[in-house]
Amino acid sequence: MRGRADTAEKAAAEAEEKEEEMEMMEREHKSARRYSGTRVKRSTSRGRVKSESFGSAMAQVVLKELKGTTGRRIVRGILGGLFKAR
Repeated sequence: MRGRADTAEKAAAEAEEKEEEMEMMEREHKSARRYSGTRVKRSTSRGRVKSESFGSAMAQVVLKELKGTTGRRIVRGILGGLFKAR
């Protein structure tokens, strides 16, 4: 009976040691740098300048809205109202 207990104890100790080793390897893998080369640079988000003024941001939103169906309807309504008298 003592023999089986000793082998079970050894197996448990080996399994625990292996598990600790795997945890350490996993922790090292997660914290490792993937690439540290100098040729690849970080890109900015679509090359936009971060310090965009409020006016230019509003102009972009208005232009984007006018390009759509709603914008076409608005422009058609304005032009229709102007040239209706002819």
